[in-house]
Amino acid sequence: MFKNSWLTQPLVKELAVVLVIKLVVIFAIKWMFFSDPVDVKSQELGIESHLGIDKSESQPE
Repeated sequence: MFKNSWLTQPLVKELAVVLVIKLVVIFAIKWMFFSDPVDVKSQELGIESHLGIDKSESQPE
């Protein structure tokens, strides 16, 4: 009954395994790098603090 089925072909099995591995890798990357939201309104860790620039110098009057 299933002798000529496309589900029993080795190529289909290999493609399915590759697809599952790719999905696992994509979700792992998403979880590792994008799981914590960033507060864009927070000014505590701005680029000025990383470069050692005083905040009053960087703001034009």
